[in-house]
Amino acid sequence: YLGSINLAKAASALSIPYIHFSSAAVLPMGEHLTEEQTLPLSTDLPFYPRSKLMAEKTLQHLHQSRGLDYTIIRPGVVYGKHDHKIQGFQRLLFSIAAQTMLFLFTRPGVKHSYTNMEKIPSFVHHVLENREEFSGQTYHFVDPEPVELDRLILSVKSRLGLKRPKNIHVSYPLAKMGSSVLRLLLRLLKPLGFHGRLPQEMMFLNKFYKTQILSVEKLRRSSYGIPQPEVTVFTELPEILSYYIARWQHFNLISSL
Repeated sequence: YLGSINLAKAASALSIPYIHFSSAAVLPMGEHLTEEQTLPLSTDLPFYPRSKLMAEKTLQHLHQSRGLDYTIIRPGVVYGKHDHKIQGFQRLLFSIAAQTMLFLFTRPGVKHSYTNMEKIPSFVHHVLENREEFSGQTYHFVDPEPVELDRLILSVKSRLGLKRPKNIHVSYPLAKMGSSVLRLLLRLLKPLGFHGRLPQEMMFLNKFYKTQILSVEKLRRSSYGIPQPEVTVFTELPEILSYYIARWQHFNLISSL
C-alpha cells in the first residue's frame, strides 16, 4: 500500500501520469461486476484485497485533493509466460502437471475473468496517449468471455495426456472438510519435528466454487475497445504449457510427462 501511494505522490510532484495495477480481489463474487462494485473496506478483509482497496481509495482522494493524474487497471486471472513464481494461474497448472489435483475441486458452471498479459502493454500505451479520457478512471482489463474452470482444468489434463484429475466434481463441504483434516494433521506432526504447509491451491478453495465475472462494457465503450477477442487462454494454452513444463522439468519440480 505505502509503495503504491509513495509512487503516486512522486508522480504527482513530477506532474506525470500514474498507472496503477489493482486486482479483481477488491471485487465481490458474482457476474457482470462493474468498476464501482467494490467490497466494503473493513478490517475483516484479508490483507491483500484490503491493501489493494485502500490504494484505490487513496488514489481517488489524491486525484480530488492534489490533482493526481492516475488510471487504475484491474486485471482478472493473469495468464501468459510472465511469472516464474508458482502462484495464481501457474499454481493451477502446476497442481495438474504434478498430479496433486486428484479430482475437480469446483462445481459445474463456475467461471472467472482472465487477462492476457501480452495485451497489457498496448493498453497502457493507449492510456498514456489519451490522458483526457482515461485520467481519474478505473478499467477492468479482461478477455470478453469468462473461462469455465472445470473446462480449463480438463483441457490442461488432455493436452498433457494425464489421467488425473478425474472428471468428478468434489462438493465444497467435502473439499473444505479435507482441507481441515490436512490442517489438523500438519498441526499434530509439528511437535514430532515435521514441518509442512497446506498446498496453496487449498488456501483459495472457496474461490474455486464461486463465479467472478468482470464487466468489460466500460472498456468496450472506450476509444481502445476490446483487444484481440479471439485470443483466449485456450488459444494460448499449448505455448504456455510448453514454456512452463520445460521450466519445471529443468528445475526437477515435476517428472517427465
